[in-house]
Amino acid sequence: MIHDACGYTNVENNTNSSEGNEEPNIHATKFYKLLKDAQTELYPGCTKVSKLSFIVKLLHLNCLNHWSNKSMDELLIFFKEVLPDGSFVTTFFYEAKKVLCDLGLGYTKIDACQNDCILYWRDYANAQLCPKCGRSRWKSQEHKGKKVAHKVLQHFPIKPRLQRLYMAKETSKKMRWHKEENIDDGVMRHPSNSIEWKSFNERHPTFSDKIKKCPIRFSKRRIPTLWKYEYQS
Repeated sequence: MIHDACGYTNVENNTNSSEGNEEPNIHATKFYKLLKDAQTELYPGCTKVSKLSFIVKLLHLNCLNHWSNKSMDELLIFFKEVLPDGSFVTTFFYEAKKVLCDLGLGYTKIDACQNDCILYWRDYANAQLCPKCGRSRWKSQEHKGKKVAHKVLQHFPIKPRLQRLYMAKETSKKMRWHKEENIDDGVMRHPSNSIEWKSFNERHPTFSDKIKKCPIRFSKRRIPTLWKYEYQS
């Protein structure tokens, strides 16, 4: 899981050699930390669960059962009390969620209009009122001294997720399959056999000739659209 998330598929150990090597970059540092957490016992003598697997499983349960942040905080405090001394259980759910970012599963929050008119992004990033309907961006009540938006969009950037597909050896091969191994014999076995894909290649020959490029299909109001994507190494 860690190797696929971070792209280090051929790493044999998590030790850094000091023989003239430069300091690891931020991605390598996160990788080594995750690898260390995956090998660290949740508490002394625990062989079934590691520090990392405990957090990942907890986040999975939280997602499936829609637990609130408050309930997660209370659950973690309870775990901290009942588990033996020296356990690596975090005290707050906020700390556990940071692992998602290191695994490449994080997201950005973008405020949205109460009536779904606009996103408070780019040109409207600092706007206080919706320029279309005139509604305020904020609720009347504040939370812990901070303004609270009526609606918040959780944006999962697609580009880094697509890049990760090329970082792991197994998924990278599958991403190139349409160019390297696909057989055009009239059988619809892959989206690249579709008329829409072929039409896209005809309109963008320079783009389609390169192996690491593939069109991405988005749907807006049920209207299919193909976009170009190129992996930058």
